[in-house]
Amino acid sequence: MKHPIDISTWGEFKVGELFDMFPGRRFKKLIFKDGDIPFVMAISYNNGIVTTLANPISTNENFLTADIFRNVFLSTRICWIWR
Repeated sequence: MKHPIDISTWGEFKVGELFDMFPGRRFKKLIFKDGDIPFVMAISYNNGIVTTLANPISTNENFLTADIFRNVFLSTRICWIWR
């Protein structure tokens, strides 16, 4: 290993102790309105972004998404999230 990591002070934690967590919801395609804000869902590619929308209820930036398929992505730009 080029750069050894000192793990002697590492400990256990619960994800909720480090991050604010919000559960997802089902979102019906009938209310999609085409736009320019990325929409994040449970898919294993494209950082979870499936389309772009114009009708955001909630947006966020610099966040992690974790889906039911154990995919985790970091989003550093404003995205539309359903919560």
